[in-house]
Amino acid sequence: QSRVQTPSSGSTTAAPAAPSRKEREKSEDSDTEARFEEAQCVSLVTQINKQVSPELLARFVKSFLLETNATTVRWQAHALVLAIYKNSSTADQEALLDLLWRLWPQLPVYGRKAAQFVDLLGYFSLKTTQTTRKISEYIGQAVSVLHTQNQLLAHHPNANLYSHLAQFVELDGYYLESEPCLVCNNPEVPLTSIKLSSIKVHST
Repeated sequence: QSRVQTPSSGSTTAAPAAPSRKEREKSEDSDTEARFEEAQCVSLVTQINKQVSPELLARFVKSFLLETNATTVRWQAHALVLAIYKNSSTADQEALLDLLWRLWPQLPVYGRKAAQFVDLLGYFSLKTTQTTRKISEYIGQAVSVLHTQNQLLAHHPNANLYSHLAQFVELDGYYLESEPCLVCNNPEVPLTSIKLSSIKVHST
């Protein structure tokens, strides 16, 4: 271990030791393993894009990225779809983005459960190179859905009542509705195993 003299104080400090041969080999092995895993990911995603039809992939996105009440499941689906996108070719990335935009008009049904979907859609839209026509088409779809939902809110039968009440009290919710909001009321109920015999007892 060599010593280095600092010019300001004249004192000597220990110079950092060079990495040993074993450490260098370990680092090289880690790099090789990382490159191998990356190549495997690309190969696997290539097979997914070939074997899985767009219709089946759309069903997967709807089931696990939109419909499920479990936030953890939606984030896991988010990570999987993101990995598929990052390891896909440019053409497959464009196809995946187009698939997500086709599901966009259905998003109001899912409410806040669509957060992970919108996160992916925004990221893919920014990262994917698109033609001017495609960009205009996507912008038109986004504006159309937002406009429709704003119109529904503006012309809601109780909209005036809520706006007047808001001047006097703070309302955390919509208490004048006679029908429950299935999108707003989506508690994460854990899955439980139930015996068939108990179901028969409750049904009789």
